[in-house]
Amino acid sequence: MGKKWPTNENIHIGGIFKETFRDECGSSCAFYQVVGKRAKTLVELRPIRGEDFVDETCNLGLGQVLVRPLPGQFFEDAEIITVGVCTPSAIDGRNWLHGRGEDSWRCFSEMRDGEIAHLSGYDGFYAIDKLKKEGKLPS
Repeated sequence: MGKKWPTNENIHIGGIFKETFRDECGSSCAFYQVVGKRAKTLVELRPIRGEDFVDETCNLGLGQVLVRPLPGQFFEDAEIITVGVCTPSAIDGRNWLHGRGEDSWRCFSEMRDGEIAHLSGYDGFYAIDKLKKEGKLPS
């Protein structure tokens, strides 16, 4: 008998996954919420909004900003994407998903309750400017 394929049985409707982007100019991320399952090895994701914020751990001079997912706050025109299930992490049991992008594979990691993500570099500075305009930066 061969190796068993990973299944979507441990992935729950409403669960949040994060896709991280990194390059020489910083890092960013996008959040997705599980809206359906297909067969035993596929999951349907829909993009959701995130909320940028800063606290005492952020270094604004480096463009470091925190971001948290906002479950249920879907982008109006965003399409649902279907991705495959990967084997959960051997380190912490976190679920992973993968799908084919336009020119590379996309990877999505499961977010735990209360978990946040980070922005830095150009994306962080853009978020800082937005927070400043909204009056949400600490003095």
